Amino acid sequence: MRILTQKITEIAICRGWIPEEQHEWCSYTIMKYLETIIFFCFISLISCLFGRWLEMFFFVAASYILRRRIGGWHARSPLRCQVLSIGISCMAVLLLGLLISECVPLSVEYIMALVSSVMLLCARPVYPAQLHFSDEIKVQNGKRKNRIVLIIILIESISYIVLPRVLPSLLMSSWGVLIGTMMETEHTGGGGGRMNKMEGICRNILRKAVDSERTVLIPACIGLLYQPERPVEQAATSLKTSTHEEDA
Repeated sequence: MRILTQKITEIAICRGWIPEEQHEWCSYTIMKYLETIIFFCFISLISCLFGRWLEMFFFVAASYILRRRIGGWHARSPLRCQVLSIGISCMAVLLLGLLISECVPLSVEYIMALVSSVMLLCARPVYPAQLHFSDEIKVQNGKRKNRIVLIIILIESISYIVLPRVLPSLLMSSWGVLIGTMMETEHTGGGGGRMNKMEGICRNILRKAVDSERTVLIPACIGLLYQPERPVEQAATSLKTSTHEEDA
C-alpha cells in the first residue's frame, strides 16, 4: 500500500496537482483514503452477505462521526486497524446486536442507548498527542461534539418508534466510542503544459483532500481504530474545513 501511495503522490506532484512541499501531506491523505475504501468494501460485502447492511451502516456511521469529534484509542498499523475494525464491527452488529435484540426488551434498549448518549455528552475529547490546541478550539470542538450526540439521541428516539432493528447498532457504537476514550488519555496521544479537464478535476479534488487533512481537528481513522502518522505541522486555528466533513 505504501508503494502505491508513493506512486500516486509522485504522479500528483509531477502533474502539478499538489505543491512539492506538501509531499508528506499528500502521501498521508492518499494512504488514509485508500485504506478507508478497503475497509468500507470489506464491511459492505460482509454486511450484505449476512443481510445486516442497514444495522452495519448505522453502527459504522455513528462510530465514524463520533470518533471525529471525541477521538480515542488507535491501532498502531494499517493491517491491525483493518482486522480490528472489521472484527469489532462484525462482533457488534452480527453478534452483540443480535443478542441484545433477542434478549433485551426494546424499552430497555432505548434506555440503555439514552444513558450511553448522555455519557458521551459528558465525555472529554481525546486529542492527538502531537497536536496542541488552544482552549478556544477545544471549546468549539466540544460544542460540535455535543450537537452530534444530540442528533444521535434524536435518531435513537426515531428508531425506537419507526426502526427498532437499528437501535442495538447505535447502542454498540456509543459503547465502542466510550471504551475508546477510556483507553486513551488527552496527553497521549510537473509539467508546465496545459491540463486537460480530467487533470483539473483530479488536481482540485486532491488539493481539497490534502487541505482537509491538514486542518481537521481530530482526524478520521482509515477504518475505526487506526490513524496513520501525520506529518508534523502546527495545527490550524479554525474548524471551518472540518465542518463540511461531518455529513460524510
